[in-house]
Amino acid sequence: MAVMQIFEPSEKDARNLWLHAIQVAIVSQAMAHRLRMGNQEVAYLCGLMHDIGRFILFDVASMEVHQIDESGWQDPPQPIDV
Repeated sequence: MAVMQIFEPSEKDARNLWLHAIQVAIVSQAMAHRLRMGNQEVAYLCGLMHDIGRFILFDVASMEVHQIDESGWQDPPQPIDV
């Protein structure tokens, strides 16, 4: 909740990023439970925070993030060029 207060989702893309983070967190927690691996709460937190850099990018350079996302890149070097 503290992170949501800092990176409040005001655009559709930012809300989608939050939705993705929550989905990954839930799956991470379920996998930890199912596989009996480690702490489920830690797995949830790791899933939730796995894209923390994208939240920062949305906050400081949202136009550039949109350009990269909409460029239709096909392989890893292409977003760097964009």
